[in-house]
Amino acid sequence: MSAASPESIPALIEKARSKRESANRQAELARAQAAREHQETERVLTAFADAQQQLASDTKKYEDFVAYFQKHISEAAEKEAIRNAGKSKVALGFGPQPLTEASAIYFARMHQEQILAGARDFTVGSGERLIATLVKEDGKILKEHGLV
Repeated sequence: MSAASPESIPALIEKARSKRESANRQAELARAQAAREHQETERVLTAFADAQQQLASDTKKYEDFVAYFQKHISEAAEKEAIRNAGKSKVALGFGPQPLTEASAIYFARMHQEQILAGARDFTVGSGERLIATLVKEDGKILKEHGLV
């Protein structure tokens, strides 16, 4: 074993100090990176949970709308049928006829699928699109946590 020369001892001390400082800087950078990743994961998980909660709320609103819509159409049609029982329907003019409740009900029945599809897209569809965007942008984090 060879002894270090007295001139090289300060150089060895400086080299050891430099390595220690470098290791400390690397450790600090690693901690900062881990903190950023944790914050990002927390942000993504919170956004996903909020989106799922919003989707559940929107689904309930849509289901309530469908029930109201169908109930209203059937009740209105029933009332109109009772009101018009025994009456003959003859148009007295060639001009545009006013939109009666019966024609509104007929319109709603004829276009029920489109009306309900629009309501679904407006309510449930927006939540589904938000979740799809989160999965597209942050799918890796969501997969790591078993959410997709």
